[in-house]
Amino acid sequence: MKRLVLFLLFTAFVLALPSAFKRFTCGFKLAKMHIDLPFRPDWEVAPSLSREDLNAILDQPFSYLDKGAQCYVFQSGDERHVVKLFRYDQPHIIRHKKTSVEWKREKLFSACLLAYQKAREETGLVYLHLNVTRGEVPILHAKGPIGQTLHFHLDRYRFAIQKKAQPFRASLLEAYHSSDKDALPRLIDSFVSVLSSRLGKGIGNSDPTVSRNFGFLEGKAVEIDFGNYYVHPPTIDEMHRYTHRLRRWLKHHAPEWVSYLDEKVKQCENTSFSS
Repeated sequence: MKRLVLFLLFTAFVLALPSAFKRFTCGFKLAKMHIDLPFRPDWEVAPSLSREDLNAILDQPFSYLDKGAQCYVFQSGDERHVVKLFRYDQPHIIRHKKTSVEWKREKLFSACLLAYQKAREETGLVYLHLNVTRGEVPILHAKGPIGQTLHFHLDRYRFAIQKKAQPFRASLLEAYHSSDKDALPRLIDSFVSVLSSRLGKGIGNSDPTVSRNFGFLEGKAVEIDFGNYYVHPPTIDEMHRYTHRLRRWLKHHAPEWVSYLDEKVKQCENTSFSS
């Protein structure tokens, strides 16, 4: 009986190892970032950074920060920028047939191009690299999720560089408790403004999440997740999808500012969405 119990415990331990290791490593796999794709002229963009400025960002140590649905995120040593390395759950392509993975990649890269070409200010996006290159970008030296040393030859990867924003909810709470009584309304103003600006450029976002999709950069709201951007005519309904979520947060944490948000949205509706 004792041997049976020990055997069952050992079996359970062995079976639990893969899932435990996945949680420990955040599911990080280099293979997910490698995919054999042909050069696409429509994925080419003019660099918005000089070679010197690009090197200044990338020639410093980076460390693993987070994992999104579409990328692994590494932050720079000075915590001013993040590199988003796009990942794919299936590294192989079925030739002559569009797979769901390919459709998702097409959608993602189209969203990236839309953000880079029309909404850099709204997203903090400073660099985009969707085609494999040769000798254009340096090697990225980084620490992985368990502290392993990584060296990314970035010419071989598809990635974006953004200015690093502060978390959305934490910034709101800090502003609310600040001695500066205008701190929170300034953030509210900026959030409504960045939504109005993005929508005014004919860009929608199919992901309505606020807390993970937005942040604040030096007191200015930015939409840090642009991976679900698409061409969309400006509508007040799109504005309400996001401001409604901020309204719920304010109602719980800072109820005295709910009417202020409502008024800002109403002003925006009258000026930007009136026929």
